[in-house]
Amino acid sequence: RYPNRGYPKIFNDDKVGTEAKKLHDDALAMMEMIKTTKCLTLTGIVGMYAANTVNTEDVQVYTDETRSEVAATFCMLREQAESDTPDKKYMSQADFIAPKESGVADYM
Repeated sequence: RYPNRGYPKIFNDDKVGTEAKKLHDDALAMMEMIKTTKCLTLTGIVGMYAANTVNTEDVQVYTDETRSEVAATFCMLREQAESDTPDKKYMSQADFIAPKESGVADYM
């Protein structure tokens, strides 16, 4: 087990604490520079797309309601953090979208 895993405990680690703190401070400085200079512009879209989980960790998004053509496949990760609980279920975003074989027309 890694006793100092996680923020901010990692800063106290003998091996990686100094470098972790430096990386953290650099990231904060970069975020402040982006806010001050407005050198980054963000845009986005919001939508509901026909989707189903395949292979337990991938989500297929379809071009339309017929679900006959896959527009994209998103490969979702499971939780990576270690747990002290032996029967912990590591979750994925794919767990919240109905599996294709269930026949449920779900959305993402």
